Amino acid sequence: MAPRSTGRADSGDIEIDLVELLTDIAGLAADKGKGVAIYIDEMQDLGPDDVSALCAACHELGQQRLPLIIVGAGLPHLPAVLSASKSYSERLFAYSRIDRLERSAADWALSAPAAEEDARFSDEALAAMYAATGGYPYFVQAYGKVVWDVAPGPDHRLGRNRGRPRSRA
Repeated sequence: MAPRSTGRADSGDIEIDLVELLTDIAGLAADKGKGVAIYIDEMQDLGPDDVSALCAACHELGQQRLPLIIVGAGLPHLPAVLSASKSYSERLFAYSRIDRLERSAADWALSAPAAEEDARFSDEALAAMYAATGGYPYFVQAYGKVVWDVAPGPDHRLGRNRGRPRSRA
């Protein structure tokens, strides 16, 4: 076993460590003329210490103009979660609210990945999915997965009761 050594980003304090880790990564990317993007889904579920560390790291990255971006997705109360952590967070992030998808966008969200698998949703199935989901992105994704999983073959059709998503709530 190799002897333990200390270095950067291993203090045990998540805020200090994340700032050091991300600035080191971004510095290396800058040296190579590249950029880094980190994607975080369900960002509102991060713990308070993690949110605080993330805000501190984004602040430092911005101050140094380093090529690293955090792209977070979350529920509508995410800006409040960030603001509760660091008062300056509202200046760190740009917020885009995503609401219901138009019918064409919901159809594309189902059809494009299916086409990559040489499968398709029938027009009837797409209409039924839009009616069932109301265009809410989460439901389009969740119901689309259920239908995909129960479909009998590459032509994804909704039968009378087969493949119709059911809520467990």
